[in-house]
Amino acid sequence: MALPAVDPASRLWALVDKADIRFRRALINAVLSARDEYTLQALTKLLEDGNIREAIERVAMTGALRMASEYAAVYTLTGQNTAEALRDMLDVAISFDQVNDRAVFHMQQERLRYIRGFTAEQRKATRAALTDGIERGLNPRDQARNFRSSVGLTAKQQGAVINYRRLLTNLDGDALDRQLRDRRFDRTIARSIREGKPLTRKQIDAMVTRYNERYIKYRSEVIGRTEALRAVHSGNDEMYRQAIDLGEVSPQQLERTWVTARDGRVRDTHSALGGTKRGIDESWETHNGSIRYPGDPDAPSAETIQCRCSLATRIVGPLD
Repeated sequence: MALPAVDPASRLWALVDKADIRFRRALINAVLSARDEYTLQALTKLLEDGNIREAIERVAMTGALRMASEYAAVYTLTGQNTAEALRDMLDVAISFDQVNDRAVFHMQQERLRYIRGFTAEQRKATRAALTDGIERGLNPRDQARNFRSSVGLTAKQQGAVINYRRLLTNLDGDALDRQLRDRRFDRTIARSIREGKPLTRKQIDAMVTRYNERYIKYRSEVIGRTEALRAVHSGNDEMYRQAIDLGEVSPQQLERTWVTARDGRVRDTHSALGGTKRGIDESWETHNGSIRYPGDPDAPSAETIQCRCSLATRIVGPLD
């Protein structure tokens, strides 16, 4: 007979919700810090000297290390929270060992993932920004501003920002359809289009800056949920494995149930997983590949980005 859930999905959801906020703030602060890494004068000199690679890697590292630090904190806090749940269930003294070789290796791998990911995205976004600057005939100082504005965006998002500027410059009505635009500028844009009077550069810069800021916020929301889910479920999984290592529970006693958010936004592949059970060393299969738990760092991104699922882990069978 199954015992009461040691690790109900609701506990992990609560942890994810808190971690989500932490990761959102961490990304925004990382972007602000990275943008402050160089003064406009220093960036201008780097561009003039052709040392743009140094600038890209430095700002990317700033963001990556901040996010990696947040990941390690959430991973550890979750492990400690799961240890508390296990202590209540097993009535034994057990704690999360964050210097466990497996835990340390996992956090190191996540640190490398952040560095690789941020650097690759920053290179693409900056390349798009600088190409745009060349096409617009910007001087080195304005190119430096363009570089700074690209920090924190993906190449696709940077492309959207560039396109928004072009729409405003050309008085294209599509500028009023951009979802992330600041609607407070709508009347000004509509009047310029109606009267055929170009917007000033100052007006365009202000509108594009707000659009850029909203894209950063949007990216923080996407990354926040995804990284929170990954860190929480990874920390939870590690604590159970440490309990197994200590002999407090056996792998055969652990039963994990996939729990979805049960609404219309659940991806089809995860709807099919809802309610299905697996052991601690088993994975779920989808047409995209295997996944061990929501946010699994080794699973395809199509199965993890903005996922809102959780696991309910139970100890089944008699306890020694």
